[in-house]
Amino acid sequence: MNITLRSVAPDDHELIYELSEITLRPLIEAASGTWDEDVERAAVRARIDPATHHMIQINGADGGLLVLEDDDEHIYVKSLLLHPEIQGLGIAKSFLRQFQAEALARRQEIRLTAIKDSPAFVWYQREGYVVTDVSGPYVVMA
Repeated sequence: MNITLRSVAPDDHELIYELSEITLRPLIEAASGTWDEDVERAAVRARIDPATHHMIQINGADGGLLVLEDDDEHIYVKSLLLHPEIQGLGIAKSFLRQFQAEALARRQEIRLTAIKDSPAFVWYQREGYVVTDVSGPYVVMA
């Protein structure tokens, strides 16, 4: 399996919305009770930034989204979405291990965003991360 990243392009907004809908909608509806398609589509369009948003490609095909911010103190994984067809293959774990190695080498802290009580949230807890901030259904973990 060949995993690569590419910067998002302006015309990726529909692909990113579809990935968000299939991966996040059930979690957000469970956490907050609502999913507004128009609001979510607008949010995707407003947030796309080629400097921080990367499409995860598996064998050349888009299969996920990584939103990563990096500063002097933190590596901040704002979003790591994988299409359900490629979840459970160790891709997220591989990325997390890479971020941990980079953070250690640079003496940075890792911060992660997850939806409270989601599978990612539970996994991050098992990896030793704890909640440092809460905003609606989202939590920041370090």
